[in-house]
This record gives sequence, structure tokens and C-alpha cells, in this order.
Amino acid sequence: MVALVLSVLSVLSANDVLAIPRLSDPRPSPDGRLVAFELGRVDPRTQALRSEIWAVAATGGEPRPLVQAGQKSHAPRWLRDGRLVYVSDVGGASALWLFDPKNVSTHKLAALPDGLDEPVVSADGRFVAVQAAVLPPCDVACTARRAALAGTQAKHSSQLLYRHWSSWKDGKRDHVFVVEVASGTLRDVTPGDFDAPPFSLGGPTGYALSPDGAELVFARNTDPNAAWSTNGDLFSVATSGGTPRRLTGGNPADDAAPQWTADGKTLYWLAQARPGYEADRWVIHRKAHAAQAAEAVPLAIDASVNELALLPSGREALVVCEVDGKDRLYRLSLEGPRAPLVEIPSDGSLVDVSVSADGSFAVAMRSSVIAPPDVVRIDLSTGKVTPLTQLAAGSLRGKDLGTRSELRTRTAEGHTVHSLVLLPPGSDPRKRHGLVVLVHGGPQGAWTDRWSWRWNPALFAAPGHVVVAPNFRGSTGYGQAFTDAIRGDWGGGPFRDLLAALDDAEKLPHVDKGRACAAGASYGGYLVNWLAGHSDRFRCLISHAGLFDLESDYYQTEELWFPEWEMRGTPWDERAVYAKWSPSRAVTRFRTPTLVVHGELDYRVSFAQGISMFTALQRRGVESEFLAFPDEGHWILKPVNYRLWIGTMTGWIDRHLR
Repeated sequence: MVALVLSVLSVLSANDVLAIPRLSDPRPSPDGRLVAFELGRVDPRTQALRSEIWAVAATGGEPRPLVQAGQKSHAPRWLRDGRLVYVSDVGGASALWLFDPKNVSTHKLAALPDGLDEPVVSADGRFVAVQAAVLPPCDVACTARRAALAGTQAKHSSQLLYRHWSSWKDGKRDHVFVVEVASGTLRDVTPGDFDAPPFSLGGPTGYALSPDGAELVFARNTDPNAAWSTNGDLFSVATSGGTPRRLTGGNPADDAAPQWTADGKTLYWLAQARPGYEADRWVIHRKAHAAQAAEAVPLAIDASVNELALLPSGREALVVCEVDGKDRLYRLSLEGPRAPLVEIPSDGSLVDVSVSADGSFAVAMRSSVIAPPDVVRIDLSTGKVTPLTQLAAGSLRGKDLGTRSELRTRTAEGHTVHSLVLLPPGSDPRKRHGLVVLVHGGPQGAWTDRWSWRWNPALFAAPGHVVVAPNFRGSTGYGQAFTDAIRGDWGGGPFRDLLAALDDAEKLPHVDKGRACAAGASYGGYLVNWLAGHSDRFRCLISHAGLFDLESDYYQTEELWFPEWEMRGTPWDERAVYAKWSPSRAVTRFRTPTLVVHGELDYRVSFAQGISMFTALQRRGVESEFLAFPDEGHWILKPVNYRLWIGTMTGWIDRHLR
């Protein structure tokens, strides 16, 4: 019977991943009866991702749509009276809309010419703060230059960070506007030639309204050269406008993600300690409204706080920390000299946490390597986790995504490397499979037991390969010292850790020793490029957005704090370090067949790095291919490109692991 069941299951494909509903951002209603969330789907007609606002009863039931308008409706936020604000692009640029469930009516609340996003509501329901890109006031010469450029595609810049990740800033700044719900009037309360808040790669919102709606706290970096500074500070300003007051000027590193207690008496936020280090540990800080000094809230574990959700009492919080290959949810007491933690157990990872108004339950997104995200309810009196939706999981019924496990490698240097392992669908220990080693980016990142919409291990296992994803030195979730250990040692310790994990993976009963390929992106692409010149243990390699020459990359990238931290300085001061760890110095040893992938709009790792790697491979006579995407940046996001990307990578691996 088991064999019969397995025989009718099919394996995961790129089309399957694109067809999965993408749930995110769950928010309980003020009365605790509903949970609103965003649901995204790839439109089969336009091949673009469309998102809608849905809701499900907080006790479970059949989810239903609330708002289905425009190409993208997202970011649902409840007002105290039960109405819902959200962002939608109906009619053009993204605007703030108001939905009344009682009357089933919607109307546009506020709009700006270039759109707005990231709504945050005040507890009293009177105000909504939003973020929007604006052009700060210009002097006469600046205005004349822009007029002269009108009608051309030319760009003119006078400072760094003129482009970032995959877009040009064109002199614009992100500002926070406060919208009055009753009238729809909005006001820029963070004017000036600074971003508010600074750029955050998927982190918590960088501003918060006080419960009474009188005050906005926001993050801003006022250093004159933000391209090599991570010194974000918190500021306070009245929602009626005025001069902002700096709250955290004593910390030279980043202060971010402010959050008020329900009584408005205490402000909490996340802070780092080391300037210029974007992967430093995030620690909870707090400041009583009347107090002059802030204090840290130490955790009982050596972990970075990725999410903080205060309970209404103000004495406890829920925190998400990445620990040992998993995004774990903890209940945290905020009182006492050392905050105790109690983990809320769950199969897989819990993220995107939001607490109900009465503090009786929370909602979150739960996923694993083999289960896409669905909404769950967490009973805060018992810790029980209950599914509220099965929209994502239900779309994969009849699919065999493989069997997940883990591997722990004790290295010769005395530390342990933890790897996620995925056995292929229908795997039999009597049959030997090829091995795919996935190399994560960051480099301060990790493979966790969490669903990935891009580098999905199940897609690499589907053709019949064992996948191993090692968390080498530099990975997050294993203590800050382990994360820090990669600095100035990019091709050293992580390279040895990866090969040690490969040694153990090849001993698994499912693996055919000597039949392995490696693939990675960003820093993972760098380490693949390093493997090309320093190891002959792989039959093939895939380098996506990989750094080839570290010195030239310094002059091509935009976030200069990153290479200056990682290589311990600038290339004119630390030229030997940049040279030592550049894959370009080992071109004469390139022999392994390599697929190079890069997006032309990638400003984080310049397209020139991919071109250089491919040129070196071709000139050395190494079997190689170059897959370039003119309309993609650091990630491959468009569905039509995603299919080609996954198909090309898995095809390259299959060809060499036969």
C-alpha cells in the first residue's frame, strides 16, 4: 500500500511553486474575531504576482477575500473601530485605502504622486503613518540640472548611494507621512535630505505612532556619508509636525524598529553595538518616556532578535530568534535582571508574529523546507499552535517534496557545522543519488527549516538528488562569535567547513560519493567561484551573482560599509586582504564546468562580476555557460524568468550528475 501511495505522488516543479498561494502579514482584528492577511498569486494571464486582502475566523474556518482590487492590495492594518486600512494600486500608484466591513465599502484615504507603503496605525485609530519617496527641496542649480535632463534617460548624482540593490534613487528620499483618518489629510513629518527610515532588507517597520497618536518615533541616519555608515538613530516628532528630537545619539551603530507599550509610557526598539556591521547582534533596548537613559534587555541565549511583538501588559513580549537552523518563537519576560525565555514549540519556523488586542493569542506564518507558509494561531495561555489556513499546503496535495533531516559535522578545528539535508522524493537507502550542495549568501545568513520561494531545496531534490545545505562559519543562529568568524576570512574557514560537511554528506547511505555539484548566490556565488580555483571535488558549479574580484567589486557596489567591515578596511588600506580572498587570483586553476547567472540590474554585486567570471572560464577553456537577465536584480523574481532560471540550473546539474 505504501508503494502504491508513493507511486501516484509527483515531484515539485517550478510551475508548482509559482501556483502556490503566497500568504503573509497576518493581523488580528481588534475584537479578536478575524485575522486579515495578504494572499498573493501569479496571474496566469499576465504572469505577474497579484495580491489581495483575505480574512479567516480567528478560531478557524474557510478563508474568504475581503479586498480584490488592483494588481497589488496588501499591508492590512485594523483600526480600533473595526475598519481596515490597506495599500492598493487601484488606478495607478499605490495609495492608502479604507475598507468598512459593515458596509462592505472602500474609498481612497490618501495618495501621493509616486505612491506610498508600510502603513502603521495609532492605537486610538486617529492616524496612520506611511512611507513614501519624495524629492527634497532643491536649490536653483539643482532644479536647472533636472530641467536640462528632462526627456532624456541620463542620471545625475552628487553623492554615493545614488543607486541601491536594483534601482536608482534619482535624488529622492524616503519620508514618513502622517495621515489623519477623519479627513484624509497627510503631512510630511520627516522633511529634509535624509531617508526616514533608512533602507531595511525586509526588517521590521522603522517607525511607530504613540498610542494616543500625538507622537511619531522614526529611524534615520544623519551621517553625511550613508554609503559607509550604519548609524541609524531614533527621533521623535509630533504628528502635527515640528523639529524632530534625537533619542539615541549615544549609539554609533544602528537603532531601529521602535515599538510603544500599550500605555505609551515605554519605548522599545532593536539596536546593534558595532558601527558598520550590518550583521551585528540585534538586542532589545528600552527607554521610559520620562527617562533620559536607555537600557538593554539581555536575553538568556546568544541570539539576535529578528522580531519583537509586545504583549498588551507591557511586561512580556514575543520574540523571533534564529537558533540552530530554525526561526524560533519565544515568550519573553521583560522584567528582572536577565530576561527568561520560554520557547513556543512548533514544527518548522514561525515568523511574522502579531498579537491580539487582548493578549490572549497571537498569529504567525508557519513554514518548513517542505511546507509553504500558512497562517497559524498561537494560544498564549497554553502555547498551542493551531493552523488557521491550509491554502498553501493544500495546493501541494499529491506532491512528494522529499524527506528533511539534518547533519552535524565536527570539524578538525573543533567546532560543529550544522547542515539541513533533504532526501529526494521516494528515496531508498539502497539506491545511491547524486549530491547537490547549496551555499547560502549573506555571508551572515543561514539555511533554516523555512520555506524559500527562490532557492527552494525541494526543486533541487526533485530530479532525484540529495541536497545538503551547510551552515558554515559566518552563518547566523549559532552564536554571535560563530557569525563574526568569517570577517577577513572569506575563503578560509567557511571553505574548510563546507568541505568538511561534504565529507560527512558523502558518507550518507543515500549518496554516491564523488558525484556532487555546488550552487550558490551572492556570497554563496562567491564561495562557488572560490571552489572553482581551490577544489576539484565537484562535477559542476553554479555561481549566481557571485563576486569574482573583491577589489573591483568595492568600486562597483553601493553599500560600502559591507566590504569595509568584511575585509577590515578599504582596498587602498587593506589591499592584501582583498587580493588574498579574490577568486580572480586563482583563474589558472579553473577546471570545473560552471554555469554563471547574473541580473543586469544587480547593483549589490555588479553585473561586471558575472561577466568577469564567465570571461575567465571561457578564456581558460573551461566548459561554461552564462545566463543573464536584463530585467532582474540581485534576485530572480519575475515568474517567466523564474521558470527559465530553475530549469537551466537543474538541467545543468542533471547533465553533470548523470
